[in-house]
Amino acid sequence: MNSFSRYVKPLLYFAFGCGIVFWMVFHPNTPQAWLGFVGHVSLAASVLLFIYETVGWRINPFERIPRLKHQYTGTISYEWNGIAETKQIEVSIEQQRSSVSVTTQTNESTSRSLASAIVKEEGSYSVYYVYRTTPLAEVEGRNPIQLGTCRIVIPKQSFAWSRAWVLPKAPDQLMAKYWTSRKTCGDIRLQAVKTEKHSLDPASPVRDNVKP
Repeated sequence: MNSFSRYVKPLLYFAFGCGIVFWMVFHPNTPQAWLGFVGHVSLAASVLLFIYETVGWRINPFERIPRLKHQYTGTISYEWNGIAETKQIEVSIEQQRSSVSVTTQTNESTSRSLASAIVKEEGSYSVYYVYRTTPLAEVEGRNPIQLGTCRIVIPKQSFAWSRAWVLPKAPDQLMAKYWTSRKTCGDIRLQAVKTEKHSLDPASPVRDNVKP
């Protein structure tokens, strides 16, 4: 989705709708009235667009952008020096209509997205994001700060049309693939957190030798 479709077109739609309502109410007929009319329309359209962008789009059944849940937990599978490893991971997702941010945590490090996009490709959707990983000081020598790219595949049933006025369901399971600046890669399997949130203890004595 380009920036025009993401921001300008919705603003124009909201401004047009607000303009009709305000014109029917105030009937401006002088230059000063028209200036006030334009100001009120711009303010109302901006406020409504902000509300729709942050929360309103989630309850619009005609909005096909996939909804993602806020908390997921799962495992990373990767290979380092020819040895297959796994690691527990927690993922927090903050999603608006036109943006998404992803934070992941393991027992050694925290990663935060720097840039991201929800991309439609061949009838399906994926979240692509670039992230920076910041390790704990005690492991930074063998696991330095690094950059990476991740692709989260969103199941098709989570955004496919079903019946009129039925909201798409946020997926409980997600699959992802990542690549890092250390020339490593791996697979991520995630399950939505349904009850209380797990907490990986960074002070745990159990440590992996490397960060994927």
